[in-house]
Amino acid sequence: MINLNSVVLVGRLTKDPDMRMTPNNIPVCQFNVAVNRPKRKGEDETADFIQCVAWRQSAEFLSNYASKGAIVSVEGEIRTRNYLNPQGEKVYITEILADKVQIISNRQENPVQEAVETAAVDSFNNGLVIEEQELPFY
Repeated sequence: MINLNSVVLVGRLTKDPDMRMTPNNIPVCQFNVAVNRPKRKGEDETADFIQCVAWRQSAEFLSNYASKGAIVSVEGEIRTRNYLNPQGEKVYITEILADKVQIISNRQENPVQEAVETAAVDSFNNGLVIEEQELPFY
């Protein structure tokens, strides 16, 4: 079956992921991702703040290794749900149900770790610094 409800986001976590356990001991993690909109001429930069939820291993991974400011990639689908608030009003929520979450960069959190990783890469390359170059796109 083809899933036509498919979403891919890349953005920054707006705060640390919030992991909890369900009554059945299943990890669930809620997080928000700020995704930049394309900048148009004469307009300021803007972003969308998108609610996401991850379950089980994805939830544990995100809560253990990502923090506010991390750049993440989220693949999943849009889900809607609703509930009655204490005032008896129906509240609608739209969120991304994450199937796959990857941490692209967590560098804002720990610049010392970034320096160590850079030194390790330079050491691995025998001190040679490899310059970036454009590769042809076929």
